[in-house]
Amino acid sequence: ARSVARFILNDIPVLLEDENELAIAYVLRKVDAVVLNNNALAGAFLIKLWKETGDEELRTTATKLITYTVNRRTEYYAWYYTHPKSKSSITHDNYHTGGILDALIEFFEETGDETFMEVYRKGLEYYRKHLFEPDGAPRWMNDRRYPYDIHGAAQGIITFAKAGRLENIYPEQAGKIAGWTHANLFRPETDDYAYRNGRFMKWNYSLMRWCNAWMTRALGEFLDASLHERGKSS
Repeated sequence: ARSVARFILNDIPVLLEDENELAIAYVLRKVDAVVLNNNALAGAFLIKLWKETGDEELRTTATKLITYTVNRRTEYYAWYYTHPKSKSSITHDNYHTGGILDALIEFFEETGDETFMEVYRKGLEYYRKHLFEPDGAPRWMNDRRYPYDIHGAAQGIITFAKAGRLENIYPEQAGKIAGWTHANLFRPETDDYAYRNGRFMKWNYSLMRWCNAWMTRALGEFLDASLHERGKSS
């Protein structure tokens, strides 16, 4: 883990840095846009490693990475895939939004610092209202329903299971998404998950990482959240 941190700190090109913010490239070369969930993911990793090591450089860098992403939110608490937004055709998509939200709650859980939590809560509500159907189906983007992708379903379960540790209304949302996913993407004949459903067709094959590894993690998070809720009520 320390070697990964050194790679992030020393090898990945810096696109912007000042006293409060840091933006890094998605790849090992200078690029003309910041991938916002990448910044948040790196920050979440570094803050976890700070918790284990006490290395203050890690906390400082993590805070600056996540601050950059938080400050690039829209006025309605959503994120484009890139900054500037014109550098990608992706608008507010499902699983990258969930990844940013996870980074914010993970930062809070590791540090106890509530700096980003108002943004987290408002962003979480945007995610729930605009990136899922009422029955739990994961929208592809805020302005596009299809395809319903397994990764979006898994990310929603993960994000709302994590959110349930703070707000007891969110485990129900995680359960709704899990129910939809089992009904629409689970393949009982092979005991795995299909890739995605489109408006007129189904990608009826499974991918080890994109489909099954993500759903394994999602169901694990959901089970953990369910046990946590059961423990609080007993």
